Amino acid sequence: MPTAFLEGKRSRILQKSSIVFKKCGKLVSSNFALVEFSSFVKFRIKSMTKKVRWRRLFRCGLCFAVTVGLMNYFIPSLDQAVQTSHRQIDLRKYQSNFPILSPSIEPRVTNFEDLFVLVIVSTSPNDEMKRRDTIRRTWGKCDETNNNYKWKVVFMMGKSSSNDRNEKLMAEHKRYGDLLIADYIDKYRNITTKLLMSFKWATRIRCNYILKTDSDVYVDIPELMKWLLNRGHPNSLYAGILHGGTVIRKRGHRHYVSKDEFSLDYYPPFCKGAMYVLSTSLLPKMLDLSRQVTRIGPDDAYVGLLADQLGISAVRIEGFFQRRPNFLWLISECELRDLLAIGDFLTPSQLNYIHEVKHAKTSGQGFDASHSLCVSLYMKLSLLRLFCVICLPSLFFFGYRRKGIDRFFQKSLLPYIFWFMSKCELRDLLGIGDSLTPSQLNYIHEVKHAPSASYYLCISLLEKFFLFILFLIILTCPPFLGRMTKKVRWRRLFRCGLCFAVTVGLMNYFIPSLDQAVQTSHRQIDLRKYQSNFPILSPSIEPRVTNFEDLFVLVIVSITPNDEMKRRDTIRRTWGNCDKTNNNYKWKVVFMMGKSSSSDINEKLMAEHKQHGDLLITDYIDKYRNITTKLLMSFKWATRIKCNYILKTDSDVYVDVPKLIEWLLNRGDPNSLYAGILHGGTVIRKRGHRHYVSKDEFSLDYYPPFCKGAMYVLSTSLLPKMLDLSRQVTRIGPDDAYVGLLADQLGISAVRIEGFFQRRPNFLWLISECELRDLLAIGDFLTPSQLNYIHEVKHAKTSGQGFDASHSLCISLYLKLSLLRLFCVICLTCLMLMKVRFRRVIRVGLCFAGIAALIYLLVRLFVPPSHRRIDLRKYQSNFPILSPSIEPRVTDFEDLFVLVIVSTSPDDKMKRRDTIRRTWGKCDKTNNNYKWKVVFMMGKSLNSDMNEKLMAEHKQHGDLLIADYIDKYRNITTKLLMSFKWATQIRCNYILKTDSDVYVDIPELIKWMLNRGDPNSLYGGVLYRGIVVRDTSHRHYVTKDDLSLNYYPQFCKGSMYVLSASVLPKMLDLSRQVTRIGPDDAYVGLLADQLGISPVGIDRFFQKSLLPYIFWFMSKCELRDLLGIGDSLTPSQLNYIHEVVEGFLQGFQKENEICNPKK
Repeated sequence: MPTAFLEGKRSRILQKSSIVFKKCGKLVSSNFALVEFSSFVKFRIKSMTKKVRWRRLFRCGLCFAVTVGLMNYFIPSLDQAVQTSHRQIDLRKYQSNFPILSPSIEPRVTNFEDLFVLVIVSTSPNDEMKRRDTIRRTWGKCDETNNNYKWKVVFMMGKSSSNDRNEKLMAEHKRYGDLLIADYIDKYRNITTKLLMSFKWATRIRCNYILKTDSDVYVDIPELMKWLLNRGHPNSLYAGILHGGTVIRKRGHRHYVSKDEFSLDYYPPFCKGAMYVLSTSLLPKMLDLSRQVTRIGPDDAYVGLLADQLGISAVRIEGFFQRRPNFLWLISECELRDLLAIGDFLTPSQLNYIHEVKHAKTSGQGFDASHSLCVSLYMKLSLLRLFCVICLPSLFFFGYRRKGIDRFFQKSLLPYIFWFMSKCELRDLLGIGDSLTPSQLNYIHEVKHAPSASYYLCISLLEKFFLFILFLIILTCPPFLGRMTKKVRWRRLFRCGLCFAVTVGLMNYFIPSLDQAVQTSHRQIDLRKYQSNFPILSPSIEPRVTNFEDLFVLVIVSITPNDEMKRRDTIRRTWGNCDKTNNNYKWKVVFMMGKSSSSDINEKLMAEHKQHGDLLITDYIDKYRNITTKLLMSFKWATRIKCNYILKTDSDVYVDVPKLIEWLLNRGDPNSLYAGILHGGTVIRKRGHRHYVSKDEFSLDYYPPFCKGAMYVLSTSLLPKMLDLSRQVTRIGPDDAYVGLLADQLGISAVRIEGFFQRRPNFLWLISECELRDLLAIGDFLTPSQLNYIHEVKHAKTSGQGFDASHSLCISLYLKLSLLRLFCVICLTCLMLMKVRFRRVIRVGLCFAGIAALIYLLVRLFVPPSHRRIDLRKYQSNFPILSPSIEPRVTDFEDLFVLVIVSTSPDDKMKRRDTIRRTWGKCDKTNNNYKWKVVFMMGKSLNSDMNEKLMAEHKQHGDLLIADYIDKYRNITTKLLMSFKWATQIRCNYILKTDSDVYVDIPELIKWMLNRGDPNSLYGGVLYRGIVVRDTSHRHYVTKDDLSLNYYPQFCKGSMYVLSASVLPKMLDLSRQVTRIGPDDAYVGLLADQLGISPVGIDRFFQKSLLPYIFWFMSKCELRDLLGIGDSLTPSQLNYIHEVVEGFLQGFQKENEICNPKK
């Protein structure tokens, strides 16, 4: 609207208002003021947004958000202030006499004499006995070394509606004698009555204090007793985690309290019910008072009401910590040691973990400084706040060396920034405080009294460097971008987006994903409905059991009656057809389905069953909602079959059953295996979705980790347990998630099978033939033609070496995707060079990516992890070193220069070992001065036929070194030490340890050794410095007890390394006192580090895990120049390298070979 129009309109309004004002007085004057104000506001809004559309509105919103944030940060909540101002009123109903029940089953009072603390644990009859046993075994077990201050635990509960559960509780009480059971059904509304019953029984016990807690809480009772002894006033103590909540008036809520029961809107301050302490002298007073005070649902609030009526103020215990278990991963081990109690909703495994942390062996100061930094919960949650509020340059230049009295450092925020300080800074300060925890004081003391300061980098933490660089980027990028986008209107919006992206990046880098933490911290709950008995149907048409005898694997294929018979025939003809040449390990396939709504299809199915006899059909219409019922029906039938494992899969999946059987034989633990492709999804609450699950069916928001239903393996011994449990657990739609729930209830963890690959068939063309041969199973949604193609690839006729090098290049999926990415980069570069409008945006992205990559490379190059050597010996230990049960003759291994020890397994085909004997392992007789010989080390096999074949092979070649135990990956270090012990009997100069999938040019390696010198202390190979893996499911998992360091010292990769023979006796002696870990190469590096031997890099050793994918891109010249290459090479690739090396040695093709990689 033009300004002239507004001015004219305003003048007309003023004229009319002045006329009316004379008649109507004040009323019209107010009308005039309102109109004037509205026109003024419209004018201001129009003028404010005339040239600038919304930037001022954005500024106002940002200022408002910052103001609200500052108010929430610095000003206490008004609701909290209202809660603290409690008005005490008399709640007694003097005409009432509410009864207090007595327990029907109670412990003997004589077993609870002369106690300092009586612990009352609130539990329910539906809780598993495992949770109570965990408490009895961990924190509830009284320390007998302290006779002056004893404690005992009693579990209070009501009865169960299930007679079987009550009988189990009676048996448990006879065994332990610590159950306190009331004579009513245990429900949440009775929790206050149950508590008063336990208080009434506790008045008969002679003790000083009552600790009331829950079964999902950990309490450090010795530390709590120290707190109580230092506290004083034992006669009127009511202490815990203070809370003052609003009274809930919403009907249906479990904490609902009516106005008649309690008239106030706020509870007085009380202690949360998860853990609080009461003086025993208060119990009679509270019980007398409870007869006249109306009982309410929340038991902790009711105890607070009674204490408030008695004039007793609740006291806060600082060491009590109550949060959901999602926050447990944020708490360091140091904090766990300092806490008196932590809860709630902790699982038995988490209780065990906290107990192990509490009772871990520490150093003389009570703190082991070699573990990971004790970063606190508050520091982790305040990282983003620190970055935004505290000036980062001050953090970076915090290590400026002060003189004189300035070297006293005191900050109230010290606990949050403590771990940003370097060890050099801590060493230079005269005093530091305050609010330091005992663990931090111990840590500073050890830093101050360290034997040598050369181990410490004078950089506080790597994150400090990262934060400073990122801070500089944020400061420099906006002006730079502003100059680039000078004429672009949205440059400010682009700046805001960039700042937001950097902030989100910092949060993702420093703060772990909360959603991931929720998924990983699965809380196991009891899903049984003890009053239910869900039926399991029997099949109407089933195969003959006599046709399924003496099987190793029973394959159950889920299918529908509407699928074509062609798909089933494809499975019968391809991977479902048992190999008759292997009579020891048989398998058979059965197809499970429901009936069809079409009678014609049902007749065809009957005819097909008469022909093949492998259909398992139930007597209901096959629908997706019945898939779990169909699966349980097949499990019920499978219990009648004599087999070791069940493989459940779909009709659109290809499974290499012989390879899967090999994996199962090597796995071990046949009685409790549940393995496949791990998944842990969110429960779908969207109605109409085929995986919809209601809250009544399953209350949690995340499934426990389970195996995807397309392909997984189950031990047959688990089926009866799962079927019995399924009668009491509500069935849900996703059958694979339901099996995961049953396994979780039984305490069985899902295991990942690396060779299982599940993707949509669109990715099939990206997978090479080599990869298809190596997979155990691939799916889903494969067509019959794709199943035939995979079967042909798996069973293709190859050359004598087992590999046809003339076929198409085995380019991997990752390489294909990388090529596509490279193509995209080239296209974007071309667009950038052209006159395209958005070329500046692309330049900015490339510059930002280049800066980030440069920072990463600089940090990796110039800031390596600082390894601090500590003594790993356990002087009281004497770990044994096994001797081989089958070994070569020592007389055959005399006067050697190099003894080659090849690590292999009994399940490796003899063809691989024969390839090594025929190629690089064969000693060149023309060189008599420097000989070598190869020996193959392994353990025994579970298969007796395989062991007989190994005996025959040893009689033929005499080069097998076999230990007297089953060969598993966890025994690889034991196997290596056994071979080292045998090698000490051999007269040689060097030991070459390698694998069966590696090629080594030994003549060239001998030349390198002769030129090297120092034959007495050589430890050389491909250098590596790894992080100690703490993931329990990883095959390289190492516990804190086995190795306390977070980084391994630098070591040589295990695929190929050289050791001086004189080093072996020293390593063997040292290994008897150093705890053995899973990764054998890292263990050898630990021994070398303890002996003061530094590893040497051999540049011509080439080892990559992706080598099979890039092998055919390497030229013959490159292969000829290498001393060793690996790993994961096939026998055909070993033959190819040997032919290349021998061809160059004999002088062939020197003129025609172009030393360039293949295109």
